Amino acid sequence: SLEQSFTQYIYIPWMDYSGHILNEAVDYLSLITNNCYDAEIVEKVHGILYQYKQLQNRNPEIKKLLVYNEKQEKLKLGDIIQESKPTVVLFASDFRMWALSLENDSKENPEINFLRVAQASSAREWIEYNELAKPEVPSFLYLNDSIPMEDIFLKSSVLAVFNKKGELINYTNDIKSAIKLAKQSLEEKKELNKSQLKIIIWVLGMLILIALVVFAIWKWRVQQRFRKEAQIRKLRELELTAIRSQMNPHFLFNCLNSVQNLVQQNKGREAHLYLSDFAGLIRKVLQNSEKEEVSLAEELEMTEQYLNLEKLRFEFDFEIQVERGIDINNTMVPSMLLQPFAENAVIHGLQNKPENRQLKIEVKKGKDRGRSQGGVKGIVISIEDNGIGREAAQKLAAEKNGKGTKLIKERLEILQQKQGEKYNLETFDLTGEETGTRVEIFIPEEK
Repeated sequence: SLEQSFTQYIYIPWMDYSGHILNEAVDYLSLITNNCYDAEIVEKVHGILYQYKQLQNRNPEIKKLLVYNEKQEKLKLGDIIQESKPTVVLFASDFRMWALSLENDSKENPEINFLRVAQASSAREWIEYNELAKPEVPSFLYLNDSIPMEDIFLKSSVLAVFNKKGELINYTNDIKSAIKLAKQSLEEKKELNKSQLKIIIWVLGMLILIALVVFAIWKWRVQQRFRKEAQIRKLRELELTAIRSQMNPHFLFNCLNSVQNLVQQNKGREAHLYLSDFAGLIRKVLQNSEKEEVSLAEELEMTEQYLNLEKLRFEFDFEIQVERGIDINNTMVPSMLLQPFAENAVIHGLQNKPENRQLKIEVKKGKDRGRSQGGVKGIVISIEDNGIGREAAQKLAAEKNGKGTKLIKERLEILQQKQGEKYNLETFDLTGEETGTRVEIFIPEEK
């Protein structure tokens, strides 16, 4: 019949036919209603189209269908459809239809939920049948006291397939097609997961690539900074080497000038002793000339040896004091640090004083009195003389430029830039009963 021919297309699974076939059938039926003059046929076609539209609109409404469980509790179909697995629901006008087949299919396909909704006019015979058959597939009753199942689905039996989310996929009248639809919904989910995984992998790949680029740029910038700092350190070392190379000839010139003064004063014996001690001092100076730092013990010993040489030229007293607790053998200071200041004290301060010439070198613990908050721990070396003072010395020897002191200041500044440590040099003019000069040099503790 026309109705049977049309309705068979409705329950063919959507993947097994082209949608345009059903659309063409609907179009032809619409043509019949517009062009046919047989009232009975037109009425029948109108009924088919109405039921078709009702069925198509039934997708969201089917889950509201009311059914009963074995305890005769009224439930909505949507409440019994599990959302953890795809679900196949058999709607049958007779509760005996497909019972055995559905049981076998349920055992063979554990990844799919199977439900059976059977139509009956009373609950008693349905309950009696279930007590005898004891079906493993959950069974529910649809009472045909309102709308018969045939009016809802246009057939006496139909299978509805729902995905994991409980969404209706399609209707079919073949159990194999229903199982295929349910499994394909799982594969579609897997495919979706694969696409999501691909997107995640792509995003992670991009993030890793960006991280690698950022790391490469950071590493390049760090290398550039280190290279620049290495160049600056190298430049500072060259500057220090140049300054040390200037200090040695300056020191030698001053010592030879002292020998010349002894010879001019006809002090041959003193000049001989001076040259003998001078040779030993020169040996130490040359040994330390390549070192940036020496121990405080070596520096004090060399300064003492120099002062003993100067005592051969004219009489003065000196003393060297070291505060208890300072390890002079393990405390490092810049080489040739004290000699230029001791030389200034002797030549410019004490030599021009007629009598009572005193020089004192003192090493003690202290803190930097500069801008560092709280002060930086280290040692303070002071060279103090009771000479004529800086102002008077400058008047007597205006032609001398104090090159040794200037070189020491430059060295301390460069060391501070190179090592990041705070060296400090201060000069004080002593006033009161006796004039004089005190130089204080702050050496920070090694980090």
